[in-house]
Amino acid sequence: MDAIAWGKWVLGDAERPAVDEQEQIEARARVNRWAHHHGDAMLRWAVRLLGDRSLAEDAVQDAFVVALRRTAMVRDASERTWLLEVTRRVCSGMRRAGRRIEPLSGEERGAGREPGTDGAADASAMDRQRSAAIERCLGRLPDRQREILYLVFGEGLTVEQAAQVVEVSPGTARTHYHRGKEAMREMLVQEGMDDV
Repeated sequence: MDAIAWGKWVLGDAERPAVDEQEQIEARARVNRWAHHHGDAMLRWAVRLLGDRSLAEDAVQDAFVVALRRTAMVRDASERTWLLEVTRRVCSGMRRAGRRIEPLSGEERGAGREPGTDGAADASAMDRQRSAAIERCLGRLPDRQREILYLVFGEGLTVEQAAQVVEVSPGTARTHYHRGKEAMREMLVQEGMDDV
């Protein structure tokens, strides 16, 4: 399939062109690789954005479809950063479509994880209290600050990569990052967690 036909299909200007067997094999392998390497991060991010694990699973599936259709559009971003950006766009679309989305509590967000994968199941009572306080404080931050902090601390992205995911300039992301960290510090002190 040539680039022009592919581009018209991606933009919705034409029906999907015929795909040969080799392209189908390559596409299947690409999605399998993405799911293996980035699927868990995409799901955690979608749960964070939507607050509902079932909706998040649907969003990740939709994100894989969108990403497969738009692989030619990968900018200079890392694959993981780009897939998290696609996931965010799909989640935003679900929110705009009017699906009722109730945020999960911190404990519910962790539910469904494999025991021992994040250490919370084996953590001391103090660690669980600290985690709950952090989740409560994160929930009180403005959306953009919460998203940037989660991507940096929860997913290990750089501030610049987080900026790409949430589609803001690196300078704006750094501002949200620093303001969010300061707000978190103040809220955690109010919660009696001044050692964080």
